[in-house]
Amino acid sequence: MIFNVKIPADLSHTGQAYFKNIDIDDGVVDIVQALQDAGIDMRGSCDGHGQREGNIHLQDGRMLLVLNPNQTDTYLALSRCDSPPVFDVWLDHIVATQEPFSLVP
Repeated sequence: MIFNVKIPADLSHTGQAYFKNIDIDDGVVDIVQALQDAGIDMRGSCDGHGQREGNIHLQDGRMLLVLNPNQTDTYLALSRCDSPPVFDVWLDHIVATQEPFSLVP
């Protein structure tokens, strides 16, 4: 979906923030719009295209993880078990394999 988003100054070729029409992935466009309407600046977003988790990178360095219902179930199952928290599992996988960890089988 084409959406008019704010391009932060540090990502701009002019050094000034500006708005630009960009094709935002359908799976995150409503969240991106709500964040922008609330005045929260973002650096980028992706809905995962059915291959991985979606994410929205905030200008302040934080990242929002966007999970579909199946991914949410997996995340909750991993975070409630006796093994390390899911983020530690991801980090261990990335360090061991040098590949991204995905909740999508």
